Amino acid sequence: MSLRKELILNERHMQRAALHITSGNAEDARDLVQDGSERMLRYEDRFLPGSDFRSWSFIIMRNIFFNKCRKAKKENSLFISRVMEDQDEFASQELRKISSSKKEQGNFIEICVDRLPEKIRITFILFTEGLPQKEVGALLGICVGTVKTRVFTARKRIRGMIERSGGCK
Repeated sequence: MSLRKELILNERHMQRAALHITSGNAEDARDLVQDGSERMLRYEDRFLPGSDFRSWSFIIMRNIFFNKCRKAKKENSLFISRVMEDQDEFASQELRKISSSKKEQGNFIEICVDRLPEKIRITFILFTEGLPQKEVGALLGICVGTVKTRVFTARKRIRGMIERSGGCK
């Protein structure tokens, strides 16, 4: 039997299989059946007449689904890391602006930084000196995630100290 006939005869099976693959998401299942059918037609010459069409179609749809998941995961993680880097850079620039605007403000922020717990203070100072997060982590023997957490915590605490004092004068 030709591939096109197999596609027509097994459409319901493909839809059920796609629903199973997508954990019941009907819209994603329809898209998966369409993408799978398109790929099967494109590689029609690889289908051996008499072989198990259902298994072949399931494997193709499963692989398409996994590839889309991997791609989405990679895109999301790249987006999140870019956002985090932008936020860190922005916050560092803002802190540098604040600390360099007036001597009094600089002294006040230094006092705030000195009040931070030692681990957070050291991490924060190294980062604000311009060291990349990776280098700060390597220098202190901690992972980049810990560096990010400590810098975030330092900023939050400094901001709180400034707000409680009525801001820099």
